[in-house]
Amino acid sequence: MSEDALLQAPAVKYNNLQSYRLIELVAQWEGRLTVNHLSDVFGDNRSTASQLIQSYIEQCPDSLIYNPAIKGYEPTEEFIPSFCSGTLDEYMQLMRPYLSQNTTGTQVQFNIEPDPRLSPERQRIVALDYDMNTTLDGR
Repeated sequence: MSEDALLQAPAVKYNNLQSYRLIELVAQWEGRLTVNHLSDVFGDNRSTASQLIQSYIEQCPDSLIYNPAIKGYEPTEEFIPSFCSGTLDEYMQLMRPYLSQNTTGTQVQFNIEPDPRLSPERQRIVALDYDMNTTLDGR
């Protein structure tokens, strides 16, 4: 995020900022955000995690939309990260400590390690194929 963008970003508490960064990075790189992402990473209960997502949506109303078919939030076409740079390095830096364990000691399941050569959109296709045990051509 540029210095000018940081100066224009809404003032938020540090804890919320960390949550908002996670929300944006997961939405961008995984294409689906659930309360479980926040619960697993930060140890929040589902109610608190849900409140944080709603708070983020109030700050950035055109960024996420709830999709009942996937029981989670997806980035909209207008989605642009406001609280992070959105780079793969930032995503991996934030997520790496949680890929094996979170603060409650339970396993956190994230798709596959992203490929830096792929855009977030392409990465989502690869992750979805991996989850569904298919190849990129659907077999």
